Amino acid sequence: MVAGIELTVVLDDGVARGGVSRNVGTIMDIYPTLARLTGTTVPDNHPVDGQDLTRLLSGADDPAREEVSLCHFPHQHRGSYYTTWRNGPWKLIYYYNPEHPESPRCVLYNLEKDPFETTDVLEGNLHTARRLLREMTERLARENAAYPVDFEGRTILPDPNLL
Repeated sequence: MVAGIELTVVLDDGVARGGVSRNVGTIMDIYPTLARLTGTTVPDNHPVDGQDLTRLLSGADDPAREEVSLCHFPHQHRGSYYTTWRNGPWKLIYYYNPEHPESPRCVLYNLEKDPFETTDVLEGNLHTARRLLREMTERLARENAAYPVDFEGRTILPDPNLL
């Protein structure tokens, strides 16, 4: 389950012992966070994909923090070529299907109601799924993402008209 992986951090000050933060974070956030905590300056020409978690670890809210998450696997990973986009309680998973690129598919979960991702709620939430698919596609383009290729060597882009 991508949405529920725990991270344990021990600091002198911050979230109360045994406390839980419900904020979204990714593995990419560890680098900028450790750099800040250790006083390390990241060179201006070094791209940083993650966001600093220091304010959240201190127990404070971070209103500037974007509460979205993108996990992109344009290669075989756990059996599928997929992109996951999370925004708020919603998690959209887009499967590229290189064997049949004309047949991509999506699933949608509401993590507030179904944190273990047992029920695909796509059919009852098409408007939300379309918005998430558009956001995901825009983020991938903004980040200059690599995409899977089919067996004829053609690049497979997400289909914004799938839903």
